[in-house]
Amino acid sequence: MMYNAHRQGGKHYYLDKGWKGFAFDHDLADGDCLVFHMTERAKFKVYIFRANPDYESDQTSDDSEDEE
Repeated sequence: MMYNAHRQGGKHYYLDKGWKGFAFDHDLADGDCLVFHMTERAKFKVYIFRANPDYESDQTSDDSEDEE
């Protein structure tokens, strides 16, 4: 995903290109909650809390990279 900081009368930060791919890759569903923890200037660790408590594959966004 692309992280974008836009300044116009104040600071606005938002996720840009790649959001649909991220949501698909992490099997996001309506009601899931995401927490973005900034670890570097433009790098985040993402924690996913599932709306469905029976979901089997809870992991942070960078856990899958560590397994490869």
